Amino acid sequence: EALQTYLGQVGTLLLKEGLRSAEEGSQVRTLARARTLTVLGRLGPDRKRTVIEFLYEASLLNGDNPAIPLNNANLSGIDLSSRYLKDRRITGDPNLEGINLSGADLSEADLRSANLTQADLRGADLREADLRWAYLYDATLFRADLREADLSGANINNGLPREDLVYVSKADTSVVSLQGADLNQA
Repeated sequence: EALQTYLGQVGTLLLKEGLRSAEEGSQVRTLARARTLTVLGRLGPDRKRTVIEFLYEASLLNGDNPAIPLNNANLSGIDLSSRYLKDRRITGDPNLEGINLSGADLSEADLRSANLTQADLRGADLREADLRWAYLYDATLFRADLREADLSGANINNGLPREDLVYVSKADTSVVSLQGADLNQA
């Protein structure tokens, strides 16, 4: 019910209020983002994925200034690999700052240049993910699977306590690209 209500409300904002072309900081954008964050906090992983797919197909996550930015959204447990992110990017340099993707399946996801500052990626499946030039400042990657992930140019500067630092000891580092990665304090 919450999902259907949300889809109807955002659909109305799209069709009648010009959400896609609304100015940054406008009331329509603020309302759409508030509704999105609220519904994502209430839904389970499968329905969260439906919301993300809807936003992507409606071109609300695209471009350098998406109509509904997902920073600080709770997407914990969501599988964004097979139907959504696999072989695609969310936006140009997506801002996913503070996003909760703990346990998410992001295998083969294209997250080039993504801002994942303070993102919770604990236990996330990042196998074969493209994280080139991604910003992972203070991101929690504890027990994340980074096998065959490309972290070329990524900044993994992590000032968190030792127990939350990036661990790649279980990853096959022979296939993980850390070329140009900033591992300060790791």
